[in-house]
Amino acid sequence: MDAISDQQHERLEEARRVLRSWSPSRKVPEIIASGLSVLHGGLPSGVYCVSDRGRGDLAVGALSGMLIDRLLDTPFMRTDQLFSRTFADVSEEESVWGAENRPVMGDDLRRDSYRWRAFQRTLMAELGYRDNLRIFFASKDAWLGWCGSFAIGSQVFTESDRALLSLFAEDLQRVLLAWHELAPAFGTAHSMVQVAMGWPSPVFAYTCAGQFLFANDAARLTHVRMPEWLDEALADNSRAVEGWDRMFLPYAGGSILLFWRRSSDGPQICLFDANVVARLELPPHLQRIALLVMQGCSNKEIARLTRLSPVTVKRYLEKLRKRTGGAKSRGEFAYQARRDSFAAYDLWPVKFQRTRASG
Repeated sequence: MDAISDQQHERLEEARRVLRSWSPSRKVPEIIASGLSVLHGGLPSGVYCVSDRGRGDLAVGALSGMLIDRLLDTPFMRTDQLFSRTFADVSEEESVWGAENRPVMGDDLRRDSYRWRAFQRTLMAELGYRDNLRIFFASKDAWLGWCGSFAIGSQVFTESDRALLSLFAEDLQRVLLAWHELAPAFGTAHSMVQVAMGWPSPVFAYTCAGQFLFANDAARLTHVRMPEWLDEALADNSRAVEGWDRMFLPYAGGSILLFWRRSSDGPQICLFDANVVARLELPPHLQRIALLVMQGCSNKEIARLTRLSPVTVKRYLEKLRKRTGGAKSRGEFAYQARRDSFAAYDLWPVKFQRTRASG
């Protein structure tokens, strides 16, 4: 393997910092795309995966330095080549296009001139790209993600660039394995993520190697910056943090560390539920009632907390029921509102939906 330059080594460390950095407004795919772009000096980069080991009809991912509208407008995307057997279901024995868990660049891909020329003509040339360097991560049961960058102008990738991506590969694979553990099936959130998103207190997760995975709404609003104690907690897994609980979730790449702040006793407003209620577009006097209902408060408790009469509370609850689909009980109202909001969470920021069958 070729040695990397001092400048490339600096970019490698910066890309690793991107994966480790507290990112309350971003999720794993966006962070990976940004890290890849940093690794290759700001070149357009992205990550995507097609479900069911390339046989599914949904691709999910994120881009950095690339416009999704332009990408979707390329002939490659318009004709669903991403989902075709020609590109999505190729074994390594059949072609270098099917190579898994190792960096592949243009010089390698040219060995399969048919696919390389088609890829150049229908996607790269349309976007002004000259070369491609990528690594496709796969496990026994799933595709973890295609991670790659594109060269522009007269630039081409070299063996040194391949070596650089090889050094970053373990970091990428660990993060992708952890994300698949938390959010499998590409768009269908695991119950652990659903619970975390609806938890009243801040919840966030890192890998045991210190790579950021996600933060819920409460964590995003209350911790714009990384908690001061986090570095020490990640360095020493046995260290207790006052006011916080921690759970270890084993996965193929190590452990996921899930942190959540202990809740105080008594009714409290859940920040996630506040976001749920905001989506219902209720008038202000019903928003407060809806929040208290979702916290499990009785009519008597609602009257006390809002200083409304029991009769007024009952009338407002009836209005709330009618405006939210006629839920038969307060429990059904809370369930339906949260369920609809869970469905709206897109754990990967970009989706490409197949529109027609392809060969």
